[in-house]
Formats: sequence, structure tokens, C-alpha cells
Amino acid sequence: MPHLALLLPLVLGAVQSPAPIQDSTGRTLEQRIDRFVQPYVASNNFTGVILVRRGGRVQVNKGYGMANYELGVPNSGSSRFHIASVTKAFTAAAILLLAERGKLSLDDPVSRFIPDYPKGDQIRIEHLLKHTAGIPNLGGGAMWEREEWLPHTTEHLVSLFKDLPLDFQPGSETRYSNSNYNLLTLILEKVS
Repeated sequence: MPHLALLLPLVLGAVQSPAPIQDSTGRTLEQRIDRFVQPYVASNNFTGVILVRRGGRVQVNKGYGMANYELGVPNSGSSRFHIASVTKAFTAAAILLLAERGKLSLDDPVSRFIPDYPKGDQIRIEHLLKHTAGIPNLGGGAMWEREEWLPHTTEHLVSLFKDLPLDFQPGSETRYSNSNYNLLTLILEKVS
């Protein structure tokens, strides 16, 4: 699977370059993509949607694999995916971009942006980025099983954990916590 993640952008990048709609064998772009992807789909190493646009026009929009194996529902071009922790990389990049632009510093305390956040004067943005803030993980437990299916604003998500005691003193340990990135997202919303 890691090889597919690395190869697919390269192959699709090549496919997106100005090229005839059909290759020398007469295969269409969709057929060429199908030929490349099918071994991965057949071996359960790829399930998803491939979208290719050229010049603002959709060339291919096709689902592969199953959206729900239990119910036998295949992916389609309009399937939606829960991307979960993939968002953390984008959140971190946005924070670093704001730091580069001088809008914030990784040394800034959370209280600079959220004055009423408990222990916000002790928790730095860098702690949140590195999972060293000590904030309990919102992604587990009975409460989260109920909450995860409900729509939330970022402020509401933060309110679910902000009054919980810290698991450890900020900067003293490392422990993965979705809550760190919920808080970073709220900071992004306030700064940008």
C-alpha cells in the first residue's frame, strides 16, 4: 500500500499531462487508469476515488473498491471519506505558515489566543504540535463514542475536553492526542 501511495501521484501526474485522449493502443484515459489500479483493488490494497481534471474539465471520476463491504456498497465518484488524522498534516502546515508570516510563534502560550483556556499559560503551540501538551485525547472513551457521530463546531469540540485535568505537565511527556489538533484548529480560526 505505501508503494501505491507514492506511485499513484506520479502515474496520475503523467496521465494529466497534455496527451491524446487515447494512447497508441486506443485505450482511453479511464481504461489506462483502470489497468493500473485494478491489481491494487483486486488485492484489497486500494479503495477510493480517482478524479482527474484537465483544463478545468473532469476527465475521469470513478470509484474503486467498496464503500461498505458489509452491505456490498461500491465506491462511486461521489463517495465521501472520513479522512480523520490526515487533517493533522494540513493543520500543522497552516500553523507553521502563520508562524513564518509572524502571526504567531511556536513559543506562544495557548492563552494568547484563547484567554480562558485552563492552564493555557503553560501550554505552548509547540506542545500541541508535538503531542506534548498533556491534554487528554478526545478520540476515545464512552463519551466520544456518542459524540463522534454528531456535528460539532471547533469551539464545541474544545469545550468537551478543556476542563479535564491534564494527563501530565506540558512538555514533560509525549502522548498522541486528537485534542491537541482540535485546539490548534481553534487557534487557526482565531488567527486567520
